[in-house]
Parts: sequence; structure tokens; C-alpha cells
Amino acid sequence: MKKKDRKLNLKQYSSNCNFCSSEKEGSTAKKIGSLYGSSERKIHYAYDFAQAIDKVREEKPEAAEKILRGEVKGVIYARINDDLEKEFRVEVAKIYGGTRGAISKAIEEAIRLWLEKNQANKLIIPFTNLSSAFFRIR
Repeated sequence: MKKKDRKLNLKQYSSNCNFCSSEKEGSTAKKIGSLYGSSERKIHYAYDFAQAIDKVREEKPEAAEKILRGEVKGVIYARINDDLEKEFRVEVAKIYGGTRGAISKAIEEAIRLWLEKNQANKLIIPFTNLSSAFFRIR
């Protein structure tokens, strides 16, 4: 499935957003965002995510639980300098040998180190409810 198709597929589940009411005080999403120290947009994303998870749960409950536990692996495609790639592959082979998954393991380690370096002062705390998921960054 192409990226554009996936996006459209997820949007079909979130077209009836209950957070978009136009009350005097503001939308429900804005209120929830201020309560949890987040933005209205992030609350909408969390709502869309929760709706998608609910649809997955209807078809395959075990898949939904794996997604929520973080057991589903993501895929990142990136283009890097040829010399850097060769050097990286040589170093990975020296450390891990020719074992299956060695490149992925080394890339995960590199990403973790980069995140630690660049997000030292940020803490991501997940908030879950029976019907939706919220994320707050402090």
C-alpha cells in the first residue's frame, strides 16, 4: 500500500471527530490539550490513532495489542553517503559478524544514542484511556 493510500485509509476512520465542537470556551480537544499540557493538534492525532487502533482491534485484536505494546517494528528508508554506508557496514560486521539483523541492531543503537543526545530534557509520558490514547511532552 502506498503512503498516500495509507493516509487516506486512516483518515476514513477519523472523519467524524467528536473534538471539533465550537463551544464558547473552545473545542474539547483544546480543553484536553490544556489539561495534559499538550496542543490541540496532538490531541487530534491521538484521537485519530485511537480510532485506527479500534478498527484494527475489530479485525485482529492481537495485532492491536502488539501495536499498543510497541512490539510492531517500524521501517525507515533513508539515503546516506556511499562512503558512510560502506564504513558502517564494515564496523557492524566487525562487531556483530554476519549475524541476521546486525545492521538493524546497530541502526537502533545509533538512533537511541542520537535521541539521548538530542532529547535529554524531554520526557514522553503516554496517557491511555479505554477509548483513546494521549501523549504529553513535558
